[in-house]
Amino acid sequence: MKRAKAENAIIYWADETGVSNCEIVERGFSPKGHPPVLPVETKRQRVNMISAISSQGSVRFMVYQDAMNQQRLIRFMERLMRTSEQKVFLILDNLTLFPVSSPTRRFPIFAYRSNI
Repeated sequence: MKRAKAENAIIYWADETGVSNCEIVERGFSPKGHPPVLPVETKRQRVNMISAISSQGSVRFMVYQDAMNQQRLIRFMERLMRTSEQKVFLILDNLTLFPVSSPTRRFPIFAYRSNI
């Protein structure tokens, strides 16, 4: 917090999530002695999102289809920095996209930002 204030930076807290149109366990109803049958087959669809919110209430998000990977995280961080007029500090949860021995594992935005 002190460093962000000293550098006139904005702090974002980020997390990723996914939503699906189906239950994990499908359930059906049937009379006693008859097997349950689901009359309509559902096409499973899933969408994922990474979002970040600042203390000032700014919200940024990115929606994607496949799993989160390093390239998607970097693209999100690039968009976050491009749309911000201030330096960006990004705090992530325990996202395991980087090797444990990598310095970017713990502070991906600082390592990435310093190369720009």
